[in-house]
Amino acid sequence: MQIAIVDDDPGDAKTLLDFIGRYAAATGEKIRAECFGDAILFLTNYRPVYDCVFMDIRMPQYNGMEAAEKLRETDPDVPLVFVTSLTNYAVRGYSVGAVDFIMKPINYGYFSSAMDRVVKLVRGRSEKIFLKTPTDVRNVALSSILYVEVRDHQTTYHTLSGDIPVWGTLAEQEAKLPAESFARCNSCYIVNLRHVDAVKDSMVEMAWGGVRLPVSRSRKKQFTERLLRYCGENA
Repeated sequence: MQIAIVDDDPGDAKTLLDFIGRYAAATGEKIRAECFGDAILFLTNYRPVYDCVFMDIRMPQYNGMEAAEKLRETDPDVPLVFVTSLTNYAVRGYSVGAVDFIMKPINYGYFSSAMDRVVKLVRGRSEKIFLKTPTDVRNVALSSILYVEVRDHQTTYHTLSGDIPVWGTLAEQEAKLPAESFARCNSCYIVNLRHVDAVKDSMVEMAWGGVRLPVSRSRKKQFTERLLRYCGENA
């Protein structure tokens, strides 16, 4: 795992480094960590190579919340953990997809719990699927798939990085995807449950791009049950 620590306090950054080493020793995880003293340094020439970012909120020039909003423009999927003494940012933090909050002074028990969640997310995101397109074969992370759509006999994967047209029917795609995290909401769509924000008025509201997909009456009960089961298993 590659972890970035963004914190202007050297003492807090060192504590996180020590806790990462302790967690790696206890779990056997292989982890590398890199520290950044401010958000501007972190965001300059940023590349999506990290499996997790620990971000302080109270920093000079560019605070952690502003940095997180900027980060999401280039990397919408990296797990983000805020490390802060500012509890009033909690609600806003979830708007940028924060996985967890760790309050200062940093406690190893809370850190370890946050790391357990991060590791579970990273392992899930490492799973991939090969997609045969009209021109090539692509290796795509399951976590990056938002939903699969069939329209006018054309099947398309809608992903975080763009749309991918593929050969094959929707039924053939459904057979390839893990049933515990993907479910049909009607005859035209297979939805990645990890990216569902809500189910309201027979519509599935996705967490990205304001997308809303209809749920058919015949599938609504089963779809909702699978969504609740997924949320319970991944809480």
